[in-house]
Amino acid sequence: MANEHVAISTQGVQLLRGDSKTTLKELCWIQEYPDLIEDPDTIDVTTLMHTMQANIPALPKSSARAFPAFVDTDAGNLKAVQDTANTPAYYAVRSRKGWVWHGQHSVSVPGKGVDDAIQFNIVITNDSDLEFTESITVATS
Repeated sequence: MANEHVAISTQGVQLLRGDSKTTLKELCWIQEYPDLIEDPDTIDVTTLMHTMQANIPALPKSSARAFPAFVDTDAGNLKAVQDTANTPAYYAVRSRKGWVWHGQHSVSVPGKGVDDAIQFNIVITNDSDLEFTESITVATS
């Protein structure tokens, strides 16, 4: 009998950016992606009358998510990412399905040592909730 619950690999996962959810294009190849949805925060509202700690949901946080990438041989990918930095856009982490959100990104280049590959970080902050979607289309033009 075939296993109906098969996991998928991270191979081929893309970081996309666009002016709308339907105009997403690959921003650059990434090495990994961070936690997309974090554990929710709570607010302690326990009083002396409670027999157990009491909590209520807190507001969701806007997170800064870092996506490390390697600088390519002509640094064209770094330049392209820098050219679109600090402007609001839609972002997506896509395999076949994925997560879409609105925010903006900045770029940082961490220090390196002898015989290291040069990396940069795309740090994306969000101003909307992350939305899981069954289908994310990559725009071709």
